[in-house]
Amino acid sequence: MNLYDQLRTLQVMDNAFTEWTDYRKDLTDYIITHTLSNQSLAIWGAGRCNDLDLERLSSHFQSITLLDQDENAMQAAIYRYNLGDSKNIHTRVIDFVGITDEDYRQYAAYLVDEVREKGIHIKCNCLVEVVLEVLEHLYRKTIYHAIPIEKNSFDYAIVIGVHSQLISMLEWIWSIILQTIQQEEYEVRHAIAMMNDGVVEKFNQTVLNATRKNVIMGYELGRLDRAGVVQGAHQAMEDIKKRACKEEIEITNTVILEWPFNLKEGIAYKVKLQKIYPFCYTKSRNP
Repeated sequence: MNLYDQLRTLQVMDNAFTEWTDYRKDLTDYIITHTLSNQSLAIWGAGRCNDLDLERLSSHFQSITLLDQDENAMQAAIYRYNLGDSKNIHTRVIDFVGITDEDYRQYAAYLVDEVREKGIHIKCNCLVEVVLEVLEHLYRKTIYHAIPIEKNSFDYAIVIGVHSQLISMLEWIWSIILQTIQQEEYEVRHAIAMMNDGVVEKFNQTVLNATRKNVIMGYELGRLDRAGVVQGAHQAMEDIKKRACKEEIEITNTVILEWPFNLKEGIAYKVKLQKIYPFCYTKSRNP
């Protein structure tokens, strides 16, 4: 099995629904409190909705559209919440970035094959030049990729923990290779961070354009047990801060939650939730 596919299987966490019970309640409470009822909602990167109570949200909103690249995950969410007969839950399979599964497989296969051929003592710089070329090619694909969502499609949008996943596989695969050859390197990681800048900015613009009222965004501030930022999430916060400074948006509420990501491994994150208006409305506006 390709390394990429192996890592994809690790993204499915069997205990997430149970372990995230309190976090799911807090997130769902926040969303319901900060939105009007009988409106339309888009959940970007919905997946299996382990972090959102889809049943409660379906009672609050007139219609909900789940947006994700994984149709099976969205159908699993609908099944878990017994909403298979619901007329107000819709799914749309959408690639937010433009990097395909086959792109990731080729990227992973090249690195694995090089290590297998030359051994674990291969010099890191033998890989870096080619990897940087691959990243440049993939970034061009993201630039020209169109996310097929029309402007003002939904009243509200939810984007929770999505930015850190947009191109996380590039970093994850590279990290596995570095661990295998027991070396460290920063040029590729810097290039991936720069890619995140562009990918996140484009994604945020799409979400904001598609939303009529407000967007609730959540980003990982970092793990509780270690220092450092979370790539993708960090760029998202910086992008939103810049937009607020330029008065393109207005941030009207911010809270911090704790996300018990993986109790068995002792991994938890601080998550910043922000209520964001895509445009500067008058002070008399509704939620």
